[in-house]
Amino acid sequence: MTNGLCRAARGAALAMAAAILGSGLAGCAIVDQFSGRAIEYNLQAEQANDQQLLLNVVRASQRRPLQFTGLQSITGTASASAGTTWTFPFGEATHRPKGAVSPDSFVFTNSMSGGPTFTVPVLDTQEFYQGILNPISLQIFDFYVEQNYPKELLFDLLVSQASVAWTEGGTRHEKIYRNTPSSDEELAQFHTLIEYLLAMGLTTERIETTTDFGPPIEAARLTPSSSADMAQVLDSYAQLSTAGIELAQQGKDKTYHLEKKKSGYRLCFTKGDSSAANEVTGLDENLFCGQFRKTQKNSNQGVEINGNSELSGLSPLFERLGVNRMDGSGAPRAALVSLNISIRSTESIIYYLGEVVRRQLFPELEIGAPPRIIQTKTHVPAGYIPQSDCNAENGGGATYGKTDLQLLRHISANATPVPGPAPAAGSSAAADNAPVYYCENLLYVAKGFSLSGAFISVDYDGGSYALSNDIKLAGRSYQVLELVKQLLALNTSAKQLPAANVLSIITTP
Repeated sequence: MTNGLCRAARGAALAMAAAILGSGLAGCAIVDQFSGRAIEYNLQAEQANDQQLLLNVVRASQRRPLQFTGLQSITGTASASAGTTWTFPFGEATHRPKGAVSPDSFVFTNSMSGGPTFTVPVLDTQEFYQGILNPISLQIFDFYVEQNYPKELLFDLLVSQASVAWTEGGTRHEKIYRNTPSSDEELAQFHTLIEYLLAMGLTTERIETTTDFGPPIEAARLTPSSSADMAQVLDSYAQLSTAGIELAQQGKDKTYHLEKKKSGYRLCFTKGDSSAANEVTGLDENLFCGQFRKTQKNSNQGVEINGNSELSGLSPLFERLGVNRMDGSGAPRAALVSLNISIRSTESIIYYLGEVVRRQLFPELEIGAPPRIIQTKTHVPAGYIPQSDCNAENGGGATYGKTDLQLLRHISANATPVPGPAPAAGSSAAADNAPVYYCENLLYVAKGFSLSGAFISVDYDGGSYALSNDIKLAGRSYQVLELVKQLLALNTSAKQLPAANVLSIITTP
């Protein structure tokens, strides 16, 4: 009887041990399979970064201080353990009555643990703020243009204002076109000005610029008189080449000068069949892309130098546009002097998006700013001008296929360049193949949005804010956040205090 119980107990113990061992091995297998958890960390990092951006936009919409943090590192850890304790009688115990059998007892333990270790630093250093306060460079602007981002979207997001200056009767006048969501009138004027320039083919390009060093050098001084002099000359040439400096002949005489070449970026106008600028007579060829000439008197045409980009000889262009008539000043068109375009810093872009959300969710009725969803124009055909501003039709969603376009090159130079009425629905002018453009939400944020239906959402000061999954409501929201994320990464360091970045297009009276 006793031996039978012992054999049964041992069998049960072995079965339990096998089960425990199998459970432990399964736990180890689960822990070793880290690919799924690594992808989950990636998804969580996406949520963390997007939510931080949205949170700062919400702060900016209420005009509160921004706070920046970063997800610096993620380290995943996992462990598994299993164990068991059991007792059963072996033979007769001397401390119990003869033949007594103690009850079998089993103690089973099994545990698994895992989780990431991450670092979230507070970004509040001097270097960080110097970086985000620096204006976005024209090089970055050009990069996004080359990546085929809508130019209208880039101007809406990156440009804070444009100013037109002219001289009349010896007095200088200036009209500022502010890209501000709080004023419908100012926003419409800014969009009109930018759309005229884009229809004329305004864009950016990469160029090579040169800077001269020192006085002219006579050829005789460069001719070595001995092998030692030859070695010294060759060594000097090698050092100059390493520094990016070249020796160039100056004119047809036998003199040379030192010059340094470097890459630059400038504003220019496209030259092609679709460019309205081709129709403007008297426009300097050097203003067109690909026509930059360092030997010209205006050798810095459109080149960004210390945050400024200048173009001269634009009087014929603005005479055609009649931009100065947009504000009712009545100034002679030929008296136009300059057009300056100011580019935002990374921080000011976030505050601008905050004003976009403020206009939507927290309208300031006392200053005549009712609720409005700010939209941007996309897919505008080259050389065309939309005749109306986007104003969130159809319940705030995107509007596709708008046809109120005018080809600028068909506008008479003597006529005010304002597009005519849109073609009537069903007319031959409104054919299916007519050029169209889109109006899309620049950034749409819903308040009190159901968290289950939102891809990105945050809670702030008792309210819930989210980006919609509806593509017509979201519009360019996610793309705008991606651009801001990139700009934050590119502009979080600076070696000097920021300076204003103004792109100036200059003409002479």
